Amino acid sequence: MSKLDEILSLREEAKHKDLPKAKRRRLIASAVLNTLVVLPKDLHDRLREYWETIPEKVPTEMVITCMQALKAMEGGKDSTNAYLAIMDAAYGKASTDDQISETYTLPTLTKEDMKRMDEEFSKEF
Repeated sequence: MSKLDEILSLREEAKHKDLPKAKRRRLIASAVLNTLVVLPKDLHDRLREYWETIPEKVPTEMVITCMQALKAMEGGKDSTNAYLAIMDAAYGKASTDDQISETYTLPTLTKEDMKRMDEEFSKEF
């Protein structure tokens, strides 16, 4: 049985179990993303320019992630969105100010402190 047949079988099985449509969709998407694919030679060569050890046969999810990373690294039209997608996937979405509970108060500097710092920094340059 091919991987495609397995995925289709999984879909039919999920239908008969009366699973909600969203759960069926998750099951199928998960099966597709975990399926090993053989990279076409030109794509494999392109990916190996950045990741020398990438095998020829990889999970679909890895291909998608690598393609997003390539878009981010090579610049162009969607490079910012690709960068944000990769960073969000790796580290989670960045917090906004209203989601941050910790606060940090800067120390209060006197005019003398600022003058002394200005003199110190001016010496270095």
